Amino acid sequence: MNQQHHIQPEQLETRPESPLQRFSEACAQVDRHSAGELLSLYAEDIYYEDSTHALQGKNAFLSYCTDVLGERSASIRIITSIEDENSFFISWAATLKVGSAKGDKQRVEGASYCKVRNGLIYFQRNYFDLIKQGRKRDSLNGLSWLKARKTP
Repeated sequence: MNQQHHIQPEQLETRPESPLQRFSEACAQVDRHSAGELLSLYAEDIYYEDSTHALQGKNAFLSYCTDVLGERSASIRIITSIEDENSFFISWAATLKVGSAKGDKQRVEGASYCKVRNGLIYFQRNYFDLIKQGRKRDSLNGLSWLKARKTP
């Protein structure tokens, strides 16, 4: 059986204050109120893309993050990482807390490729199984999660 080991932010073998280290620390626990703190990691012209969205600029990115999170919180753990001076690639597992009940948690696994310029992320592409996630979310929230996601 394939075992995955979760990497804590302090275990990442990175240069001091690398974009990957800062990203990992900022994503350890995030909700709609702390999403704004993530903006300090991104360039003004951030281009973000995932299976259903493509958007550009910090304001659009912040709006997207707060829309996706809604009233939920997320804990994102880095599983594997590769970093160089201008980019990093991570595989991750996010646990989203949906509602207040103990059993209302959703696990999302995916990967992100980020390009870095002057220490800031200016490009991020997230990869995840949209169909699998849609089925999980449908069972928790109906189809409202997909309808709420805006496309430019």
